[in-house]
Amino acid sequence: MKKLLLLIFVLCFSVSQAQTLLLDENFSYMTGQLTNASSGASVGGGNWITNTGTGSYLQITSGSLSYTGYPSSNINNKLDIISSTSSAEDTYRSFTTVTTGNVYAAFLLNVTNTTGLTTAGDYFFALLPSASTSFYAGRIYIQTGTTAGTQFRLGLRYNSSDAAVNFSTTDLNIGTTYLIVLKYTIISGSPNDIVSLFINPAMTGTEPIANLTATATSASTENLDVGKVGIRQGSAGTPNASIDGIRVSDNWGLAVTGTATGVEENNSVLPTKFELSQNYPNPFNPSTTIKYQVPQNSFVSVNVYDVLGNQVGTLVREEKAAGSYELRFDAGNMPSGVYFYKIQAGNFTQTKKMILMK
Repeated sequence: MKKLLLLIFVLCFSVSQAQTLLLDENFSYMTGQLTNASSGASVGGGNWITNTGTGSYLQITSGSLSYTGYPSSNINNKLDIISSTSSAEDTYRSFTTVTTGNVYAAFLLNVTNTTGLTTAGDYFFALLPSASTSFYAGRIYIQTGTTAGTQFRLGLRYNSSDAAVNFSTTDLNIGTTYLIVLKYTIISGSPNDIVSLFINPAMTGTEPIANLTATATSASTENLDVGKVGIRQGSAGTPNASIDGIRVSDNWGLAVTGTATGVEENNSVLPTKFELSQNYPNPFNPSTTIKYQVPQNSFVSVNVYDVLGNQVGTLVREEKAAGSYELRFDAGNMPSGVYFYKIQAGNFTQTKKMILMK
């Protein structure tokens, strides 16, 4: 009888997808070298660890980077990487391990000069699995821009076993603070995890379209989980730059704005078919509810498109257990008009129309 009651409870109880701020790093440490935490030095606060345990040339400097609307902005000090110090010690900080779904690592970046940058570029920021100090997946690269000395470009690569770096064609300016978000999507099965890069994304509404994406391939040794953020100063192609306000979360909004977005509810009652329901209210302003159901474990994507067929938003892109789901779509950063939302789950696709009226 107890087992039956427990089963009924599990099937009927509505649970929320975990929404957690996994890391909030504002470099509130003494200025000076970011010494290995295990050495007992006060700089580093016992949080950051260098790969060999012998210290690091990465520097904590006074002052902080500022970005309007970003919650980890202008708080304390910042971390500098320096091109003139070749092959400095890599350093990482651990956070609660994530084994499924998405991980978002947001941070502020200000490149102060492009000395040391090359056209080939090098990576300086990445994510790592919990049990490794060297498998950098989701590598953010930097190279020279169109105007040498004043501009640079960012790129993305899954890891060193994969195709060439996918660089953005957009030039960024030195001396300007940018909000950067690295997303890692864990997908079960053969090497197929996805990394995405966002450069100055919209601060309102749900997750926008990424500037760059890269996917693990058969050449990859794929992460089993994600549990560390790493900062690297290579022997070539490293800029003079500051990094600040690192926020890691399993939710886009918590990482970027401090407020959870796209929160889903799963009522755990197993449906018998795939289905995408009509949003409500419809028309809406500025948010609406979208429900969908999957009868078996599936990799699910729910995207939003404008009337021209351009993808303008991503609501879901991750592995989902069988169940009925409900999410909120916030279109606060979008103009009035007709939009379409589409689900893809396995071989199932379905599209619905919705109207945003402001």
